[in-house]
Amino acid sequence: MFSTKSTVSTSEPLLTSVRLQTSSYGRPCGIVWGRSRVSGNMIWYGNFIATPQTSITESGGKGGEMGVRQENTTYTYSTGLIFGLGEGPIIAVNQAYATKSKFAIGDLGFTSFLGTYSQNEWGFMLSSYPAQALKYRGESYVAASALQLGNQTGIGNFSFEVTGHLPYDVGVIDDANMAEVVPNFLTSPYYEAGWSGALIGDLTAYSNYCRALGCSYRRCCRSSVLRQKFCKSGLISPTLSW
Repeated sequence: MFSTKSTVSTSEPLLTSVRLQTSSYGRPCGIVWGRSRVSGNMIWYGNFIATPQTSITESGGKGGEMGVRQENTTYTYSTGLIFGLGEGPIIAVNQAYATKSKFAIGDLGFTSFLGTYSQNEWGFMLSSYPAQALKYRGESYVAASALQLGNQTGIGNFSFEVTGHLPYDVGVIDDANMAEVVPNFLTSPYYEAGWSGALIGDLTAYSNYCRALGCSYRRCCRSSVLRQKFCKSGLISPTLSW
């Protein structure tokens, strides 16, 4: 008489989509002056892949007879995504924070795009999703084609340290002079205000004052927040329309 070994197979539920961190339609694009930590806004995801991992254990039965063969299948997940960071062009994306840990962006599989006005499509998108490939000119972002998620599909909490517009001295003093931030915001053709430089007085004394006190600026702001701050400081009139 021959005896056989029975096989018991188990598998955890297969998850089929990503649980998102932040993805907001119509959210204003922030402007980073100096060096600041920015929470990305997810503007694309795809290439979601579930990879099975099967482990085998055997028990019972002398010489492998009348034993039990246990097969257990679990899954690990990865996805491609793009996090929008803010108005470009910026100087650099220095590092990433995942939950409470700090990483070089390349260690997590991210590539940075600085948001120049000649920026081209991400190569991965052109080859894999050409109909969805956009240049995102004027917007800085980071992208990963296969971000590893482990055995869950939640994206987790990511933020990125960015050196943005008008740093004093890149790599030495990455913060901005407030006397340069104000006219930059008001006269840039790419932001909301679009003022003529002729409407702004001489800020040399204010610039020297900021430098003397070591008063610098590092922040990612959107237009409504900036208007409140500039009006409160007396740098612009609260009665002026935008």
